[in-house]
Amino acid sequence: MSYSWSTSNTKEAACLGGLGFPIRTQVTQDARSGNVLTQFFIGDINVGGTTPYNRTLIIKCWHDGSLEKQFPLHPFLQGARAEHNYEMLLDAQKHGRRLRLVGVADSHATEYRDGEEAQEMINAQAVFRLADLSLVAALGTLGLPCVKIEYNGKHHIYTLPVEGHALRLEDGSTGRYNGINIAMRTAPGQKSLLIEDRDPKHPLIAAYTARRVHGELLKHLGNTGRMIILRPEGTGRKAIVTSNASGRVMDIVNNNFKI
Repeated sequence: MSYSWSTSNTKEAACLGGLGFPIRTQVTQDARSGNVLTQFFIGDINVGGTTPYNRTLIIKCWHDGSLEKQFPLHPFLQGARAEHNYEMLLDAQKHGRRLRLVGVADSHATEYRDGEEAQEMINAQAVFRLADLSLVAALGTLGLPCVKIEYNGKHHIYTLPVEGHALRLEDGSTGRYNGINIAMRTAPGQKSLLIEDRDPKHPLIAAYTARRVHGELLKHLGNTGRMIILRPEGTGRKAIVTSNASGRVMDIVNNNFKI
C-alpha cells in the first residue's frame, strides 16, 4: 500500500475515505510562525468494499468534470455534494442564510444554492423532522430540502418534505425520493440506516458516509499529537519533534542548535 499522495482538504479526504481508501494523518506546526498544516495521506487502493476504485483517476475526472458526466451519482460525487450541503446548512443555521436546492448532474442530484426554496416544498403537507444535520445534508443531494430550522433548547430540528423535487433516477425515469423511506434508522438511537441493508449502493449511503468519515477524521485529529518544526532565528537550522517530545529529546535538539 502506497501513501505517496496527500491532500490538506478534509472534505476531499472524507469523500475518499467513504470509498474505503485508508487514510493516515499528519499535523505539522511551525513553532516560529504558528502556522499549522494538516495533511491526509491517502492509500492508493481502497479496502473493505466490493467495488475497486482508482484514486488517481477519480481525482482527475472530478477536476475535469468528466466524472459527473459519466457517473452523475458516483459515490465520490455524492460525498462531495453532502459536504457542500452541510456547510451551506450550517451557515443558514448560524446566520439565517436563505437556501434552495437546484438540480446538478443533469438533474440526477441536487445541491444548495442561495435563494428561496420552491413553494411546493415549503408548503408541503407531509413533512418529517430530523436532528442530524449530516443526514439532512445527505438528503439534500437527492432533492429533499430543509424547509425549516428550529432550536428546541438542546438540539436543532430540521423539517423536510416527505417527497422532494422530481429528479432523474438511476434507471433513467423521473421520480421523487421519499425521505422517510430512505432515512429510516435500523433502530432508535442508532446512526445506521435501514437502506444500507436493503440497497447497499443507494446514492444516499455514499453521501451520508462521507459526512460520517469527516467526523471520524476530526475526532482522530483531536487525539493526534502534532509534529513541531523548530527554526530558531539566527541558526539557519531546523528540527522536527513531536508535540510530546521528552525533555531528553529537547536537550539534544537544543544542544545541536547550540542554544
